[in-house]
Amino acid sequence: MFKKIWAQHWFICLLPVAFALAWFAPVIASKGGWLRPELTTKLGVGLIFVLQGLLLPTAAMRAAIGQVRLHAVVQGMTFVGFPLLGLAVAALVGRWLPDELRIGLVYLSVLPSTVSSAAVLTASAGGNIAGAICNAVLSSLLGIVLTPALLAVSMGLQGVTLGDAGGGVDAGRIIVELLKLILAPLLVGQLLRLRLGDWATKHKKRLGTLSTAVILFIVFAAFCDASKGKVWTQHGATLPLEALAIAGGLFAAATYATRALVRAAGLKAGDGIAAEFCAVQKTLASGVPLAGVIFAGDPRTGLILLPLLIYHPLQLTLHGAMAARLARSKAAA
Repeated sequence: MFKKIWAQHWFICLLPVAFALAWFAPVIASKGGWLRPELTTKLGVGLIFVLQGLLLPTAAMRAAIGQVRLHAVVQGMTFVGFPLLGLAVAALVGRWLPDELRIGLVYLSVLPSTVSSAAVLTASAGGNIAGAICNAVLSSLLGIVLTPALLAVSMGLQGVTLGDAGGGVDAGRIIVELLKLILAPLLVGQLLRLRLGDWATKHKKRLGTLSTAVILFIVFAAFCDASKGKVWTQHGATLPLEALAIAGGLFAAATYATRALVRAAGLKAGDGIAAEFCAVQKTLASGVPLAGVIFAGDPRTGLILLPLLIYHPLQLTLHGAMAARLARSKAAA
């Protein structure tokens, strides 16, 4: 039983370990620490996006590119509807939240969709797999540009300053860092796919494990910075519960809003399944490294990531149950 849980959820199991280690020994991976996160986290971000480029299913993306209504629903919900929901929640409860959690709430809402889990769950539920893959990939690519822009606009509307020590966001630096650490590695991965595509497909699970391990290290480094800066002790023990309430509320609101859009667009059942899994899910794989670029040097990053770190297992749990229910209903039909 334990082996099965570990095999499927080792990342979630190790998050409390990473937090505890960062709490007691932040010098390991805080800025200037033993593992030199100023360099190693950047290398990790580059590696993640090389692997993502290597695993991008470009053929499936081309096959589904003409499904305009499905794309409009997914991308519209991901980069318009969900951010508006995030702003609405921030307007309702933001006055009672610390700035770090409010930034994290909005950051979660402007992230792109997942790639692998959205496609896997769509396949399990009997939905449009090619459409899910195409939209997830398109969402990831658009998010590289749109996520920082939407975050800056959203936080500006609330009067919250981003950046280290309240200095604001250096847009030029972020663009340069995005080009170096994300777009360039993504292109390298796509070029490598021309030669190594079959090998990458064969070893997809191992490459995914490597990518997840790097994400865990980046999260650990963010925890260490937060612990060193005594960020965790400023807001009391109720903070994780507040983040859980935010994540659950956003998930429910996004689910109902996506279903309304699916009905309004008149999508078929298979397309509706793909739309729901793609539009409601938010990526940890891109969200963590993007945060490393956008909030570089900010000791609050660990707290800012808290809503995302809670939303990730929540979405997998609820969507997994939903996919299983849809699969059973199709089998019984």
